[in-house]
Amino acid sequence: MDFHDFNSFSEYKISVIIDTPCYYQEIIDHGIRIAKKFNINYKYIECRVEEYSIIKNRIYSRDRLISQIDSTSLERFNQAVDKSIKPEDSNYLIIDTSSKNSYDMNSIEEYLIGD
Repeated sequence: MDFHDFNSFSEYKISVIIDTPCYYQEIIDHGIRIAKKFNINYKYIECRVEEYSIIKNRIYSRDRLISQIDSTSLERFNQAVDKSIKPEDSNYLIIDTSSKNSYDMNSIEEYLIGD
C-alpha cells in the first residue's frame, strides 16, 4: 500500500478512509504518524460481519473491483474473522454491519466528530 497519496490528502484536511481489513500493525502505525504529522485526529472504525453466509453472499453478488477478492471459503473466513489489528490506545469503534439496521449512524458520527 502506498501511503504517499494519503499525505497529499491530509495536507488539504480531507478525510481519508482505507476500506480494508487491517491485519498489519504497520498500517495503523503509519496512519497514526500521518495524522500526527498534519495535526489531525486518527479514527479507526472496524466494520464487522460475523456470519459467513452474509459475507459469502456479498462477495458473490457484487460487481467486483480488481482489488477485491473474488472468492471465499468458510475456512478462510474463520481464519480471518478475529485477526484484525486495532490501535493500542483503544480509541476505536467496532460496528456490526451485517445489515443496514444493525448499526447506529449517530454513534458513528459522534465518534468521528469527537476528539
